[in-house]
Amino acid sequence: MNNLRRWKGLAALVQSAVENGSVAIERVQKDTANLPFGILEKIPEIAPAARGVHVVHDACVGATHGAIRLVTRAVGGGVAAAISAFDDGTE
Repeated sequence: MNNLRRWKGLAALVQSAVENGSVAIERVQKDTANLPFGILEKIPEIAPAARGVHVVHDACVGATHGAIRLVTRAVGGGVAAAISAFDDGTE
């Protein structure tokens, strides 16, 4: 196995780790927020506002992690292309 293939493999591994880590962290953040929001959403006087804030919170967390994964894929593609540019077929 040549060094460039190893570098491509390492880049793919790092990209996968960041993407999968982001998915896991997003899930933990939303699940953690569900407890306090669930309590607040049972109080009739503030339930509508709490539900609204909960929706906004989840949307922001989702958008943030979506952006992280999008940038990770773009950078991963750029790294793979840069490594390929150095591949002259030898080794």
